[in-house]
Amino acid sequence: MKESISTISHGAYTAEISSIGATLATLKFEDKNLVEPRLNIRYFSGEILAPGPNRMADRRYSQNGETFELQINEIFRNNALHGLVFDKSWKSLTKEKDAISLEIILDDTSKYPGILELETTYELDDRGLLSTLTATNLSDIVAAIWRLNTSIFDGSRGRISRRVLSSN
Repeated sequence: MKESISTISHGAYTAEISSIGATLATLKFEDKNLVEPRLNIRYFSGEILAPGPNRMADRRYSQNGETFELQINEIFRNNALHGLVFDKSWKSLTKEKDAISLEIILDDTSKYPGILELETTYELDDRGLLSTLTATNLSDIVAAIWRLNTSIFDGSRGRISRRVLSSN
């Protein structure tokens, strides 16, 4: 799977977004790192972790009375880690100088109950980075989703004013 990196910028802010995992690979202000730079793919730093950003013990989980079995990627603990899209190639939908949107369709019903469309947007403005994730259930089945972006912010470089999570 080939990775592509897109750069967005606004004023003194720049960010690099990878197509693999819709990863926030770098975020800089005046050439100073605001997030820990990603060292390599599968580092779990900056990727979108969805629909489940945690460990699935023995790689299994149940929902709506059905058991799903995932690939083990934490071998020494026999767990499946961090969802189903962190290592997948996301499709670029739109790209502007200061923003990019990417999407992926999760349609492997052997691993997730239903079909899920995920779209994420990274946008830079005078205040910094705004990251949004929209999840749309494309099936008739009730299916849970929870997400996490794994960027590690460097608090010594400035102030993190707020983190907001909203869902409806």
